[in-house]
Amino acid sequence: MSRKAEFLTPFEAKDISGDREVSRLKLLSPFRVYSDELDAEFTVPEGFEFDESIPGPLQGIVRPFGMSKRGACVHDWLYQNHGYQADDGAFVPVTREQADAVYREMLLAKGTPVWRANIRWFALRIGGWLAWRNAVAVVAMMLASCANDIAGLSRDERLAIYGTVATVAGQPEIASIAYGLRRNLSSAKAPKNISP
Repeated sequence: MSRKAEFLTPFEAKDISGDREVSRLKLLSPFRVYSDELDAEFTVPEGFEFDESIPGPLQGIVRPFGMSKRGACVHDWLYQNHGYQADDGAFVPVTREQADAVYREMLLAKGTPVWRANIRWFALRIGGWLAWRNAVAVVAMMLASCANDIAGLSRDERLAIYGTVATVAGQPEIASIAYGLRRNLSSAKAPKNISP
């Protein structure tokens, strides 16, 4: 039997929306969860800001917040980063489908009725692609702004970065090509000694 999703630390957040119509929250302490979907424990750090970003046409059916603050926090963290950091420090990429499934399981862990969790999950499947793609665009802009630094790296280091970005962007095929193009250091030819 698999372990059910659970909240491992208290959820402490404050409303920072001010005069805005959309509620926006900020974590006051690290929020640790276990996801059965990912079969992993991970932490959303203190200071992370989030909202539910329900697409406009669906807001009449799917009301923001209620019992879903915890789910929204974890989901927005996964969407923003396209993954999470494991306890050993390694970055673990997730797909959009996995992030949406984690949101649904967090709602259920909080006690949201199955029918309501399914409606909210379905709303994400319909309208979440834009937020997911915007996160990819941010990564691309960050890489572009670091072009001079990247240009100074070795070929293998650049390919490793491209592979990581492709993985985060949900393009595992491109990532495997980038990783595959890296040279194995043990197979590199020794430099020739040239005498004058």
